[in-house]
Amino acid sequence: MPTILDTDVNENEDLEGKQTGVHVGKKRQMKSAKVEEIKSEKREWLSAAWKGVKPWSAFVTCNKFSKPQSISDVGKRLVTNIRFYWWNYIFITLFLMIFCIITSPMLLLALCATAAGCYWINTRCKGEKTKFCGHEFDKTEQYGLVCLITLPLYIFASAGSTIFWLTGLVAFIVFFHATFTLSEDEILPPPGTEMV
Repeated sequence: MPTILDTDVNENEDLEGKQTGVHVGKKRQMKSAKVEEIKSEKREWLSAAWKGVKPWSAFVTCNKFSKPQSISDVGKRLVTNIRFYWWNYIFITLFLMIFCIITSPMLLLALCATAAGCYWINTRCKGEKTKFCGHEFDKTEQYGLVCLITLPLYIFASAGSTIFWLTGLVAFIVFFHATFTLSEDEILPPPGTEMV
């Protein structure tokens, strides 16, 4: 027959269990709300980026190409056109990055290995310490280990030369286009003047 003291202990355990369940439920709700907030921010960013892209026909119109008159004109065109065509340049860069990854199977393999390692750390380990070869690794050390293991793949895939090639090509395209394309200020007449 349970005593009054045993009953109080059991009631306290039930109460603690219910509070823990409520606490876990609140944590899940907060986490899902945070995930939804991040998703909505991503959607807003992508829609703003897509709206910021100027029409590609206007981007490559031959009528807008001309030689700059002076060095100061080059600087003015660079600043104006980079601001105006910012998202077009971003999409060109992303396209070239995807092209580099697809055309280099070893680089694709290295990226997949890195992604698989990071996915394993996030899903299997869940930020907890993991034992490997008799040593315990925290989350930061696990990511470092993934980088260390996949580093030879990146070296073998010539990732460094790919990055330099991509950087050089994008810089050339942006500089050439921004320098030799008339800025919107040069195309539109100043207010109050009539076009002949």
